[in-house]
Amino acid sequence: MERSWYHIAKECTAIRKNVLRVDLCIFIDKEEAFSNEDYLNSTIKSILTSAIINGLDIVGILTADSLNVGIRAKQMASQQQMDIVVVPGQTYICSGKEELYIYNLEKPVPKNLSIDKACGYVHDNNGFVLATNVNSKLGATL
Repeated sequence: MERSWYHIAKECTAIRKNVLRVDLCIFIDKEEAFSNEDYLNSTIKSILTSAIINGLDIVGILTADSLNVGIRAKQMASQQQMDIVVVPGQTYICSGKEELYIYNLEKPVPKNLSIDKACGYVHDNNGFVLATNVNSKLGATL
């Protein structure tokens, strides 16, 4: 008799690092929304710890129009040797009102760019983009 799919799946995922669990859309408020730096650091550490407890290996930390919180989270994870990879990111609204999630940059994208120029800027700076709310017209453009 053949073995069930459940037993085969358990064998395939027995070693944790063979399967990466990723959440690239963890949203945090801007730095200005926090009353002080200790509160911000505590919030970041809490989110990273929660992600580790939930079995995530990679998280994307997104903040509106800024990369600072994500960069701080990445530095914290590295300095405290947390078992998680942090990809800093920002949300971005293009001049045509399209929304992008932008990752892996060192400085924010300039404001009011069209979607093609924003994507070009990100790719030229070794980042990557996720387009949200894509409709058939926008899909053809991308």
